[in-house]
Amino acid sequence: MLFQSILSKDLFFFDTHKTGQLILHLTDDTHKIQDGIGNKFGSAIEMVTTFISCTIIGFIRGWKLSLVLLSFSSVTTKMTVIELKAYGKAGIVAEEVISSIRTVLAYIGQEKEIHRYEKYLDEARKCAIRKSVTNGITTGITYFLLFCVYALGFWYGTKLILEDNYSIGGVFTIFICISYGILSLAQASPFFQALYEARVAAYGIWQIIDQSSEINADFDKGLTKYDLMGDIQFSNVYFFYPARSNVPILTNLSLKIKCGQTVALVGSSGSGKSTCVQLLQRFYNLQSGSIRIDGKETKEYNLKWLREHIGVVNQEPVLFHKTIRENILFGFDLATNEQIHQAAKMANAHDFIMALPNKYETLVGERGAALSGGQKQRIAIARALLRDPRILLLDEATSSLDNESEKIVQEALERASQNRTTLVIAHRLSTIRRADKIIVMQKGEIVEEGDHESLMNIQGLYFNLAKQQNLRQPEEVESKLEDKDMNTLMITDQPNDISIDDSYDLLVNDDKNKIETKENKENTMLAILRMNKPEWILIAIGCITASIIGARDPGYVFARSGEALTKRLRSKAFQAILHQDMTFFDREENSTGALCTRLATEASAVQGASGVRFGLIFQYLFAIVAGIFLGFAYSWQLTLLKLKLLLSFIFRSLKQCSQ
Repeated sequence: MLFQSILSKDLFFFDTHKTGQLILHLTDDTHKIQDGIGNKFGSAIEMVTTFISCTIIGFIRGWKLSLVLLSFSSVTTKMTVIELKAYGKAGIVAEEVISSIRTVLAYIGQEKEIHRYEKYLDEARKCAIRKSVTNGITTGITYFLLFCVYALGFWYGTKLILEDNYSIGGVFTIFICISYGILSLAQASPFFQALYEARVAAYGIWQIIDQSSEINADFDKGLTKYDLMGDIQFSNVYFFYPARSNVPILTNLSLKIKCGQTVALVGSSGSGKSTCVQLLQRFYNLQSGSIRIDGKETKEYNLKWLREHIGVVNQEPVLFHKTIRENILFGFDLATNEQIHQAAKMANAHDFIMALPNKYETLVGERGAALSGGQKQRIAIARALLRDPRILLLDEATSSLDNESEKIVQEALERASQNRTTLVIAHRLSTIRRADKIIVMQKGEIVEEGDHESLMNIQGLYFNLAKQQNLRQPEEVESKLEDKDMNTLMITDQPNDISIDDSYDLLVNDDKNKIETKENKENTMLAILRMNKPEWILIAIGCITASIIGARDPGYVFARSGEALTKRLRSKAFQAILHQDMTFFDREENSTGALCTRLATEASAVQGASGVRFGLIFQYLFAIVAGIFLGFAYSWQLTLLKLKLLLSFIFRSLKQCSQ
């Protein structure tokens, strides 16, 4: 539901929300909600019901204890919000760095980025420790009041027996009911903490879900036509990006493109060329003016239908971590193999694809990392042509091609532009010489308009741009992987053995250690404790206090050791990721999203082996052992009878945990 809501947002939402924060909502926050409304929710309801039932049976009100618990809940909630925000910032850094790993490695920026990541992890750790102090105080007060009830019960019960002829059995019944009820409520505190954390996480998620999308809300309604002609008209368009409302992008822009025309937009960076392409696809709404296609405003059309009739090739081609065939099919998922091959031939991509080991089934890597810039661009062109759109938008579509490929692809694009409206944004003026109309833009306005010859004769801005390009040699950026070398490129889609799920230590080791690590998988708990070595003193204190009656909930020390482990795991995993070679990032299971998800969720899951849950395990284990010893001391026969039942409970619990 959350993912569907994110995909339905308009571009303004993504201008104001960072990708890392959204990934955190999809992973860590949903996990907190699941934790809060799962078994813990049922346990909390059970204990609260027990408290209410016991209170009714005993006819004694317990509202003061409830107020004490509630007074601390707001403080805990505030700490949780701060902690989640800090982890969100760390997630943003991780997503940004991993998605740009080639740049980070090229400039040897690993240590700098690791330090930036650890900075936010440290903020989250401090917030979590402050939260554990609050929880510890809450638990301490709860048990203090419980023992006060014990003392009051013994004193007042004795007085009633002596003065009011209360029976010992009646006093004992009331005392047991009230004590057990308050104890149940006290034991519900950890479950209430999970509910509070789930509530905080759910608040951020529901904010996203409830945020309406003004544009994409029209996805299922609007005008559709049997045949779109492709006449385009911008009339007095005024626009600025919502995230930068003080910077006008288009000012009173008016232009007309007839059906079947090829119109080029040129101008300096920031002149508004690419904005026209985005507005034509209705990524944003206008502040004023109108954009019409075939005489109808774009906002009148069914949004899905409109975009299905527009083919787009952006300046930076975007490929998904799938096969070449699947990437081309994004243009039209019902296309046949023959149509795919034909589109690839028109984009001058078929020959180099057939030279690859797996041909059209070759994985392109994350964002097309396994291909050169020119190859990625040609696949993007093929994807656009596969749709056979009535309107074709080319945002510097040939900018990444070498001279030879550019000429061939340009001829193919010119053929593809026939019988359809084409809007071209170009930096290289040589690619638009044959355009029917060239529009020169500057600061969001049209300053010149005409074909190539007429604009050259004017000797204005277009003439100066052409002169500058003619005066210098074209600078071709060599692709990292040339076409002639692609026949040796080995891109496999076979799964590898690296998995952060097994142990975060795997990220630190080389491939040669994989088998050894798997053989030692059963020693994961010892590895976790070794990683938690700096906090061994805290763990020892927690275990000792958990064994002492009256100090059996050492929430602070275990929470502190657990948060330190979480920070250390995330930091080491992030360091290990940044020190992998590029083949690690080319693997399908090591995409940016997958790695960020592991950093966000799995380190927190490992905390359960060292944090508060470890204390609870030790506490209950000691209580069981102590109870068995006392049982044998008073009645070994009855103890043996009960021990069979206890063993069956233990066996069932272990079986449940192993699932």
